[in-house]
Amino acid sequence: MKQVAQLIQDDQRKVVVLSAMSGMTNTLTEIVNALYKGEKDAVHSIVDDLEKTYAGHVEELCTENETKDKVLEMLEGHWSHILSFTLDMFTPFEERTLLAQGELISTQMMQFYLEEKGVRSALLPALDFMRFDQQGEPDMWYVKSNLERMIKEHADVDLFITQGYICRNHFGDLE
Repeated sequence: MKQVAQLIQDDQRKVVVLSAMSGMTNTLTEIVNALYKGEKDAVHSIVDDLEKTYAGHVEELCTENETKDKVLEMLEGHWSHILSFTLDMFTPFEERTLLAQGELISTQMMQFYLEEKGVRSALLPALDFMRFDQQGEPDMWYVKSNLERMIKEHADVDLFITQGYICRNHFGDLE
């Protein structure tokens, strides 16, 4: 993340699309498979490992305790959300939501890191502007109008962070 942050900082206005950190999507897929099999203990074990791994990432990434606390609190929310899927039936809709967690985590971590470093940036949630039409193609009017509106709300910012991989379909469901 530190290297990416250095690469994206210049004086040009841009939207940077980030994916999940290396290995995260594979780990989330393991969780999905365990949930479909009803292996709740396996899910808890995998999430415990993720917590430890990401705590190490936070220590490496952040220098200020306030930022560390913000990131760890954000992560705890994601871990709790993932574990909530062990409480009820697991469906393909929940699968898409669970798999999106990697992108949501990485972009939020990057935004907190940039804030700590004093970089003026804004997080633009892809789910607020990315949508497919009925044919499964990007709904360009929807994307353009919502993205323009969101960027206009941050007139003093030149660096925008958003997620790749995740969007909504024409019904508004997560894809």
